[in-house]
Amino acid sequence: MKKIFSVFLSLVIVMLCFCGCSKSIGKTDLNRRKIIVAIGIDVEGDIYKLTVRSYDPTMKLADSADSGGESKTIIYHIEGETIAKAISNIMLQTGDEPAYVQNNIIIIGKEVAQRGIDKVIDFFVREKRTRYSTMIALSNDKASDIIECDFMGNSMPQKELEELINSGALSGEVEKMNILLVAKYMSEPTTDVVLPMLEAFSDGENKNVRIAGTGIFKECKLVGHFDIDETRGMLIFSDKFNSGSISLDVDGVKITANIKKTSSKIKTEIKDGRVIFEVKTDVKCEIDEIERNFNMAVDEGEVEKIKKEVAEKIYASIKGAFDKSTVEYQSDALRLGKRLQFQNKEFFRNHYEDFSSVLSNAKLDLRVNVELNKIDAKGMIN
Repeated sequence: MKKIFSVFLSLVIVMLCFCGCSKSIGKTDLNRRKIIVAIGIDVEGDIYKLTVRSYDPTMKLADSADSGGESKTIIYHIEGETIAKAISNIMLQTGDEPAYVQNNIIIIGKEVAQRGIDKVIDFFVREKRTRYSTMIALSNDKASDIIECDFMGNSMPQKELEELINSGALSGEVEKMNILLVAKYMSEPTTDVVLPMLEAFSDGENKNVRIAGTGIFKECKLVGHFDIDETRGMLIFSDKFNSGSISLDVDGVKITANIKKTSSKIKTEIKDGRVIFEVKTDVKCEIDEIERNFNMAVDEGEVEKIKKEVAEKIYASIKGAFDKSTVEYQSDALRLGKRLQFQNKEFFRNHYEDFSSVLSNAKLDLRVNVELNKIDAKGMIN
């Protein structure tokens, strides 16, 4: 399967070089097309059940929910024995041909993910109308729950979903994934996919969506998930962490530290047939808030305690992500095989076909160094 996706990925890259907006689609054509902006994919038995949010180009902005009128998007429920059949069945409901050019996001339901996402990705890679930058995320239950959420009457809920994931990526809560990146990971010899996981919840009378962690896959099947802390560890380990806040309790004082930058250097070593990942992580952070009198300075002793607390939290996040992916699930969610392939080519060549055994026996040798800007008596950062 990974070899097949390697071939597809090469074709996709070539296609991207020539893709552009077609000028042949006029106003009349658009009116006959169902502009899809979000797709949720669930399964029951042998039938795929899709929840599709579609934009109606004939609906004027003045009639939208922004002005108290009808929403600019419409929900369709379609089904079929394959994803392709289900998508094509939208024509039976509307008489319009589906168009993906404005599709913002694809949500995969938990049941679909547990059975395997290879068929889902295969469809969207093959589908010539797909935008390969389209985001992909996972629902912790049904995909329909996520797609149907209207974010308190927002006229374009799919944009809210997109922004939720973008914000989560910027704050170190999730890794943003799209069709091309998932296909790339699937094409690598040992790499397993991870997907941002979303959760629908009720906030009083309103329904909303939040980030619930990261789905962990093994050979394209969902096997578990990282929580928010473990996701942060995964991102720091992989040098994909942007920034984010961390809550501390130092001698009963609540402190919020803002992690501004992280850098992880990873070396691999083989000892007695066991792979050891030697990781040195550097963290730069600032103090955002200390819950005590404003004019109280942070002395050197407190600075060292805060640094120690930050280091312990980061260590626990990285170790948690490493242990869960390697020991518990034997999943290469951290792309350890890719690192091993570059640094220990012969060992990788001899063991990649049974990489689960390599992962379950792998060891993490981790050091975390923290650099902290402190706050003086005037509240200024030194």
